[in-house]
Amino acid sequence: MAISKAIINNALVLLFFCVLTGCEKPIDSSSYIMRDPVASPDLHKYIIQFEMDSTIVYNTSIFCTMDRDLIEGNEIDMDVTLVSPDGKKYGESIALPLIESGQIKYTKKNGTQIEMEWPYREDVSTESSGVWSIIFNLPNPLQARGVYGVGFSCNGER
Repeated sequence: MAISKAIINNALVLLFFCVLTGCEKPIDSSSYIMRDPVASPDLHKYIIQFEMDSTIVYNTSIFCTMDRDLIEGNEIDMDVTLVSPDGKKYGESIALPLIESGQIKYTKKNGTQIEMEWPYREDVSTESSGVWSIIFNLPNPLQARGVYGVGFSCNGER
């Protein structure tokens, strides 16, 4: 099926209008780092960079792909460090429950592999706009070997 010239021309006009008027950048971002649990030498640390704007309020979440049979216990322990654009560090230790309940999303991928998403912080704002980093460190090596990927989502509203 051929695309008509009128549709192409309308799309080009719309694209040109967006460039001229400065369409707003999306204020949602998410990043995900996958690891090969056998080949990756640094299984316990995940570093993700994302952009924040001081005029926006954000809701954040953490997501993870893991082998449920390799994770002992009912939670994953993480040390979380947030690094601002000017280098200030903020840290805490958290425990993410491995049961589906309320706002926690659970998806079985294949075999024993699962994906979970936890709400992290709601209504977050910052005084510093720019590129931030979040570092997830899994201090328990027995848990780290079962984690295949960690992600972070930052969704904002003006």
